[in-house]
Amino acid sequence: MLKFVYFAFCALFFGAGVYVWKVKNTGAAQVAPDDPVAAAPPAEDFRQTGALVEIAGTQITQEDVNWEYDLVTSGVVGNEELTPIPDLGPRLTEELKPLRKAIVANIIERKLLYAFVQQDKSFVFDEPSRYESCMKEWQETIKADQIGAQSFASKEGRNRLRARLCERSVLEQYLDEKLFADVTASPDEALEYYKNHRAEYSVSERVVIRQVLLGSDADAKRVRAQINTQNFADLARSKSIAPEGVDGGKLGPFTKSAIPAIFEMAFSMKKGEISPILKSPYGYHIMTLVEKLPRSELSFDQVKNKITKVLRRKQQEERYQKWVDKALASIAVSSPKPLW
Repeated sequence: MLKFVYFAFCALFFGAGVYVWKVKNTGAAQVAPDDPVAAAPPAEDFRQTGALVEIAGTQITQEDVNWEYDLVTSGVVGNEELTPIPDLGPRLTEELKPLRKAIVANIIERKLLYAFVQQDKSFVFDEPSRYESCMKEWQETIKADQIGAQSFASKEGRNRLRARLCERSVLEQYLDEKLFADVTASPDEALEYYKNHRAEYSVSERVVIRQVLLGSDADAKRVRAQINTQNFADLARSKSIAPEGVDGGKLGPFTKSAIPAIFEMAFSMKKGEISPILKSPYGYHIMTLVEKLPRSELSFDQVKNKITKVLRRKQQEERYQKWVDKALASIAVSSPKPLW
């Protein structure tokens, strides 16, 4: 549940910060080999400044972590548009520790890669147009108060938000223009992948059903007593309180894993068979099996585009990890002790 809350605020790749931290965090202040950037301050300086990590001279403090943590969680409790965080009382802090760890790792990765991008002289880093999108998003976010005024009520908070948005925007542009620009997958590669993964591209057995949903047991019993294969659709239109009633109560096709549990018995029914009254939190259901579709294999043409996306994504992930390794080898990442 909490994973959704956090990653809703992460871009496509910038959730791999945990990978960076596991690679780099050995529990002592350190500098990458052959590092062109000046060495980070010793551990005692971190304690004085309150910094948790220093990346190429940029310190990440507990205050930075707290701000991003508030940014992510602000307004989530009781907000119906997001997955709610349950009221856990004193357990809440402990339960949210993984979220805080993920936020720390994400900040480290973002700052590391942002510093690394600045070293690439072929990328026009200071072009004003690069910042148009993030500045627009920044202004719209503040105006709409989409996240919660507490996160950027102060000038400092607004500046933090702007920096966060623009760092991410520049990194996304770099990925598109430099790292992933020539990533592709040929038809032959897609066909070979299809041949080796045919089992993944099949459709399980599915059912099409009709249902009548009633609001009371008495109503359900009256309808069940008069319903049959011939009048089922008409009674669904006239009696059902479910929205699909206007279509004669027709639903599906569904696989067994996708169908609501109350309708799973449809897979053992015969065509035209009518179920007994089934009770659920929504009311009282009467169901009939319209059609049972056997398991089938999808053709290459049906899945070609999907496979191409899979192959491109795989290439992107491989390139991204190599890029992170290069950044780790050239940018100083230091900390006085393990964060967890």
